[in-house]
Amino acid sequence: MASNKLQEVKNRLYNLEKLNVGTPEHAQLLKDIMDHLKPHIEGEENNDFPKLEKAIGVQGSKEAAASVARTKKFVPTRYAHLCFIIFQTIRYLPPP
Repeated sequence: MASNKLQEVKNRLYNLEKLNVGTPEHAQLLKDIMDHLKPHIEGEENNDFPKLEKAIGVQGSKEAAASVARTKKFVPTRYAHLCFIIFQTIRYLPPP
């Protein structure tokens, strides 16, 4: 089930990249994507990130944030999914 939702988001992002920014089609698809992701993002912000920060501490959280910022510079798409970036970053953090 989660894999289907991820594929759906990937498909929408792929379609979004083909549209011209500023067009009604782009705006509507971007809104649809954000509406689809909003519950997931809120869950991460309200549940996952506080648990993660508690587990790795404030300093670990700052280091993870800096690592995410560095990683974002190398992401090959305008619409990279932040969760993927964070997952890739966190899995390389040293244990708390």
